Amino acid sequence: MAVKPDDLELMAAIQDGEADALRELYRRYKDRAFGICVRVLGNRHDAEEILLDVFQEIWSRANRFDPNRSSAKTYILLLARSRSIDRVRVRRQNEPLTPEMMQDMTSDTAAAELDSDVSHAVRRLDSVYQQVLQLAFFDGYSHSQIADKLQLPLGTVKTRIRTAITTLRHKLSSTESSGQSLGTQ
Repeated sequence: MAVKPDDLELMAAIQDGEADALRELYRRYKDRAFGICVRVLGNRHDAEEILLDVFQEIWSRANRFDPNRSSAKTYILLLARSRSIDRVRVRRQNEPLTPEMMQDMTSDTAAAELDSDVSHAVRRLDSVYQQVLQLAFFDGYSHSQIADKLQLPLGTVKTRIRTAITTLRHKLSSTESSGQSLGTQ
């Protein structure tokens, strides 16, 4: 029985142009990477495209992998996540998320209740926090894009997002522990 090469050996072989090494790496990590793509994109067709793009990038830019920074597995999975997020941002820039679209995404009762609680909690935030949450999580802007758009320092944007999330977490956990819906307060 032949010893299978480890991931680092495969990445080195890919850098040397060995297609069999890429096939083996794809075989090892395609399912996990695809799962990440589907979770981020919510769409199997787009996830398949991104998965292929990820492995094409690994092949064509093999020298970008640095074993001192991460394992091959981490590199592949982060690349899949990053490229998926990029696709979502492009999609969202072209088509902003509307309240109707948000409602469509919450099909079952539990999800709808949670969405209602979260929406209510967000509406109770100061408008400056609502604005950064909208831009970051629903419109797909990066922190630096939000800073440019709002003409604020990057640190201020990050602080507002962190404060908003912490406040929401506190409001939602206190509501959950009291057994009440935020909508009834």
